[in-house]
Amino acid sequence: GTIALLLSSPTCSTCVPVRRLLDELAVTRRDLRWTDVDVTTRPELAERFGILRLPTTLLFEPDGHLVARASGVPPREELQAHLDRGVVPAR
Repeated sequence: GTIALLLSSPTCSTCVPVRRLLDELAVTRRDLRWTDVDVTTRPELAERFGILRLPTTLLFEPDGHLVARASGVPPREELQAHLDRGVVPAR
């Protein structure tokens, strides 16, 4: 299944709706697992993926290949489309 990594921080107010969206998608999509990573405690992840804006959601294949990224609050339809297509280009 797809693995979503939400890069956020404790002071990120726009991260809240993304958490809610990922929770909702994980209920209907058994192939989706996600985790929230606080970049203030894991700054190396923000650096590794070139994160300049929070929140940023990264979607990975089970083998760890990055297949999509979305900065800010992505529309539900956009994330759903990425999940429906499986492998999508990272942007």
